[in-house]
Amino acid sequence: MAGLDTSMISQPIEVPAGREMLRRALGRGGYPQIVLRFGHGTPGHPTGRRTVDQVLS
Repeated sequence: MAGLDTSMISQPIEVPAGREMLRRALGRGGYPQIVLRFGHGTPGHPTGRRTVDQVLS
């Protein structure tokens, strides 16, 4: 799976009609909680992080 990216999206299931459509398409009981998207994406760059000392006191 090298090179695959994933992202979690919840917008499609925040709308009741969309959530119901997905539930029916999956053919399962219950209601979907999140959608996972898999694919090849554009490489990103890491963001800066603060040190532990800067975050915890």
